[in-house]
Amino acid sequence: MDAISRIKSLNLPIGKYIVFGSSVMEVHGIRKAKDVDLIVDKDVYAELKRRGWKRYWFFKRVLTCKALKKEGNEAFSHIKWKNYRVENDELFKNAEIIDGVPFMQLEEYLRYKRCLPRAKDKRDVELIEAYFASGRV
Repeated sequence: MDAISRIKSLNLPIGKYIVFGSSVMEVHGIRKAKDVDLIVDKDVYAELKRRGWKRYWFFKRVLTCKALKKEGNEAFSHIKWKNYRVENDELFKNAEIIDGVPFMQLEEYLRYKRCLPRAKDKRDVELIEAYFASGRV
């Protein structure tokens, strides 16, 4: 199943969540996503919890937030890192709607990825920059 089908199957309300993570790259044809990562507002967070998504604390060096996980997919309360501070409402408002699904804009995703310290993030930055340089945008 592709990223859009996986996300649509969750049946979430527009304006209350945004897709980020590798699914942003998948919808632009950069690379395939293995899962779906979402940033959700408190209402969607509560709804996913009711649907059986399991709560855990996500902690990676500079980010600690509430998160939910089900079938490898994750929903985050926010993605504020040490060097990346954007409010959820701003991300939701500026979403790029693709086939009825709100995605983080690719430019914003690149900005976010540039702030992350992991090797896989550095590879993604290179892939996104190559995508922009190729003129496929």
